[in-house]
Amino acid sequence: HKRSRLAWLELWLFSKTCLATLPGGKKQNRNRNILANRLDRWQAGERASLWHEAYVAFHSTKTVSRKDSTAEQIQQRRESQATDLARRGLPGQAVQCLAGPGLAPDTDTVERD
Repeated sequence: HKRSRLAWLELWLFSKTCLATLPGGKKQNRNRNILANRLDRWQAGERASLWHEAYVAFHSTKTVSRKDSTAEQIQQRRESQATDLARRGLPGQAVQCLAGPGLAPDTDTVERD
């Protein structure tokens, strides 16, 4: 019973962690590279880290208030996002996340629109 339960659990984890693709229909090469990276990591036994990344990606869609964030918190968030992008096989976007100017500050004009 224990082996069959583990097999079902790994099958479920595999589909959630390795087979998820990023949106964008014309970005097949990017998704293919990400999938290959995840499959290599799965074969290497990195199931826990793959699950953690899938969990974080799913729950990162929640909006984060930037008004209450300090400069240090914003920098930590950007570093975390860059690390996540690099792990997913998107080094260019990771560098852009760190080197880019970031989002415009919240103002009354921006919040109204």
